[in-house]
Parts: sequence; C-alpha cells; structure tokens
Amino acid sequence: MIVSLYKKQRINYEKAIEAIKIIDEEGWFESYIIDKSKEDLKDVRS
Repeated sequence: MIVSLYKKQRINYEKAIEAIKIIDEEGWFESYIIDKSKEDLKDVRS
C-alpha cells in the first residue's frame, strides 16, 4: 500500500521510507514483505 501511494505521488519518498520503518518496528508484517517494499521503492525512484 505504501509503495502504491508513492507511485501515485500521494506521499513523498521520505514519508514512504518512514512508514515502512514504523511498520517494521511494530512487527505488523513479515520481514520479507518489508524488504520487498524497500526494494520496490528504490526501483520506482530510479
């Protein structure tokens, strides 16, 4: 969802990274999902 918001320019890159960081700290998702989200953000940004 975070990557989708970033792709649609609803949030900026910094907010997307911060949101992923919070989700990671809270432990709401498995680590592989968090890692994939970070990779997707980097791919979209390039």
